[in-house]
Amino acid sequence: MLWLKKDIFGLCCMKNILAESTPIVEGISDDFNPNHLSFPIHAGALRYLHKDEPSFLERYAEILGVIISIVIAIIGGVAGLFRLFRQKRKNRVDKFYMELQEVEKKLNNNYEPKLALKEIESTKQRAMKKLVDEKLAPNESFNIFLNMYNNMYQKIHH
Repeated sequence: MLWLKKDIFGLCCMKNILAESTPIVEGISDDFNPNHLSFPIHAGALRYLHKDEPSFLERYAEILGVIISIVIAIIGGVAGLFRLFRQKRKNRVDKFYMELQEVEKKLNNNYEPKLALKEIESTKQRAMKKLVDEKLAPNESFNIFLNMYNNMYQKIHH
């Protein structure tokens, strides 16, 4: 059986040389379906017959490239949205900082302390509501706002 496999393999390899002397050999082709044979083909012969077929990565390289690009774009988009959301929450705290600073400027220009106290209380209440509604982050920025509020409250009462 081994001699038959070698002979078939040899015929496929030397087809052009043999075809010159024996025209029937031209009909021999390595492009055939091994399932139609009545004998098994050696694994090495099968590898030889399929040598030009692309590997899995070669076949699907473009599709994998597109999929990886899409995944990277989605991750980048989600990260960008997260940064935007975080910046928006920080900008809301900045708004409350500015309100307290405006009241402090008014106090320096002889503004009524009771009105100033009322304004900073209102600012604190709105900030606390935003915090409860999760529109402000309970982070260092919010602690700075609370410290500003407490300092102004102490300044007004003394």
